[in-house]
Amino acid sequence: MLKRVGLLVAVAMLAAGPAAAQDAQAVLQAAAETMGVDDMMSIRYSGDGWVGAAGQNFAPAEDWPRFELAEYTRTIDFETESSTEEMVIRQGNYPARGGGGAPIVGDRIRNWMVRGEYAWNGEVDRVVPSRRTPSGDGWRSTSPRTVS
Repeated sequence: MLKRVGLLVAVAMLAAGPAAAQDAQAVLQAAAETMGVDDMMSIRYSGDGWVGAAGQNFAPAEDWPRFELAEYTRTIDFETESSTEEMVIRQGNYPARGGGGAPIVGDRIRNWMVRGEYAWNGEVDRVVPSRRTPSGDGWRSTSPRTVS
């Protein structure tokens, strides 16, 4: 009897999955239309805060090293399938423990760019070609425009 109930619950959950996904798509599309962004060609957003150096903690029980994210701007152009990400990172008031390039002296300026299959990153006085994402569409996989 317990196996039958478990099987019934599993079938019900599997049947409800596609319907929930379709409803979510419709909700997101309606929200985009309401905000007037259903035919958006580009987006730019910016902010500041802190950034952590993932996996570079000083000890296993400590948090990742933090750095001040003094400036952050991301621009995505959907027509040209391109994106730029610009950051200004500094040590700030965070302790210089762990890895991740600590301590940072002055400002570290990073620029990451991608267009179609090509990507570059720039820091200080150099521009370095980067590998594209495994799917080949790094601009798309990291952009907020996922409603289609």
